[in-house]
Amino acid sequence: MSTKISDIIKPYILGKMVPAILTEHMDFLSTGLATKDYDNVTLTSGGNTVEVPYYGELTGDDEVLTDATSLTSQKVSTTKDIGVIVHRGKAWGSRQLAAILSGDDPMKEVSRQLAKYWAYKYQQTLLAVLWGSHNPTNGVLRTTHSSNVAQGSGSAVTITDSAAITAMQLMGDQMGNFDVMICHSKVWADIVKAKLATNTQLFTSENQGLKNIPTYMGMQVIISDDVPASTNSSTGFSYIAQDTSKNRYVTYFAKKGVMYFGSQKEMQIETDRDILALEDVLASSTHFCPHLKLVKFSGTITDTLTNTALATGTNWTKIAESDKFIPCVSLITN
Repeated sequence: MSTKISDIIKPYILGKMVPAILTEHMDFLSTGLATKDYDNVTLTSGGNTVEVPYYGELTGDDEVLTDATSLTSQKVSTTKDIGVIVHRGKAWGSRQLAAILSGDDPMKEVSRQLAKYWAYKYQQTLLAVLWGSHNPTNGVLRTTHSSNVAQGSGSAVTITDSAAITAMQLMGDQMGNFDVMICHSKVWADIVKAKLATNTQLFTSENQGLKNIPTYMGMQVIISDDVPASTNSSTGFSYIAQDTSKNRYVTYFAKKGVMYFGSQKEMQIETDRDILALEDVLASSTHFCPHLKLVKFSGTITDTLTNTALATGTNWTKIAESDKFIPCVSLITN
């Protein structure tokens, strides 16, 4: 009798192993750009929305101390920030998993590959959320948090320190609080060629393979070709309209904690037998909230939201009392 997937893979144990190693495969979490949440009651109670916790900043004028009057107590305001739950899943057949299942430690290898796969998919949704708010056509942050220096004709304008500083200055006196830069590999290549970065080595050792996150202006750098570009489309949509004369690339500068990543429930992993295909199947499903804090999802709430919907500018509403409370700006270059 042949060995079945269920003989090797223990779904309950695998469901614990994958989240435990997810962070090391997901740059948005490992850099601190997104905060991870499992304990939010409105998240774990089910449904398609979640109230993302946020407390308003302390504001108001200070008061002169006198013997005649008492201080006036002022409440700390709370803002109702709404994120949306995304429901996703993926299945693989035993033929696709044959090489993995025949290894020395199939549980460890399957957990590693599942963590890597879902980390990549999670990151795609987070990037779609960022683009939804910064979309130069209808994004809610397009006029307050974005700088566009790209040219459609003539000489291409690649990223420079000056252009980056101009974008960061959109946050005024908070411009020095950025911790993370997210860019396309082409933009990073331009930075390296111009010798603008202080750390360009991606790996510390060929033998150990330890990832060494590059830095630019003191910021950790996340390099991803899923970052919006005129030549890049993902899941059926283009982030920026195609430009036949120049490529355009979006770069983000953000403060740690500006994004939110919540898991509604533990990753579900199941095994079964597809009797029609005469094949064992490993299936995984996940329910999570990718969110940019203080930019509320205001589109149509469904249980079938796609990355296209997340990247649609009209689906988001800015609710921050001040633009400086959303420390994430974008820069568009060639």
